Amino acid sequence: MAMQNDNVNNNMQNDDNLPEVIDMTCNLHQPSLEELASVMNLSLAHHFNHVAVNVVECPNLLTSPYFLPAPGICGDAQVIEFGNHEHLYNPSKNKRVSWILPQYINQYTSGTCHVIGNTMSRGIPNKDVGMNFVYSSERAFHKRESNYIFLNEEGQVETKFISDSCPVLCDLYGSVYVCNGKRDKVLEVLERTAFYKQWKVTSFRYATNLSANSVAK
Repeated sequence: MAMQNDNVNNNMQNDDNLPEVIDMTCNLHQPSLEELASVMNLSLAHHFNHVAVNVVECPNLLTSPYFLPAPGICGDAQVIEFGNHEHLYNPSKNKRVSWILPQYINQYTSGTCHVIGNTMSRGIPNKDVGMNFVYSSERAFHKRESNYIFLNEEGQVETKFISDSCPVLCDLYGSVYVCNGKRDKVLEVLERTAFYKQWKVTSFRYATNLSANSVAK
């Protein structure tokens, strides 16, 4: 697995006062799924009364209840980050800093790619919102359009399709997972009765950090 980090590049709507360009690629150690499942079982046991982490075949994500634009989340996996946390603290200064996402991702990938991630993007009128999305670089891929989730002006969650006439722009900061959209072995996490009142994703992230440290040792 590779991780790309780009502070600023040419695939964006530019500004005269942008910071220095930083383009960095890191090769990440990727443990086996069996090893990761074993460590995560121990880590998540501190968060749930019952938990089981298993290695299974990736389900068909084109079908219910997922309806994603690709059948899987495997194949040539990469993590791509762009922007800078500093952009979040002074969004008015960086109001013209927008990444054209497909062009940006195509620098590091080729062919059809499946993107899952979160970015900071502005809504109207220039209101900062969070955006999560799935995106297929080929619109005809399985004849399923891409979509994104955002907050409207009333603070309500809405889902919209990304049409061909709508550019996929991301502002300020982003972190996305990119793969070929293939089906392969993945981790299945079964849990119930959390010990703490926090998002499940937070528990998973905490357990993953512990797992990464344990595997590294």
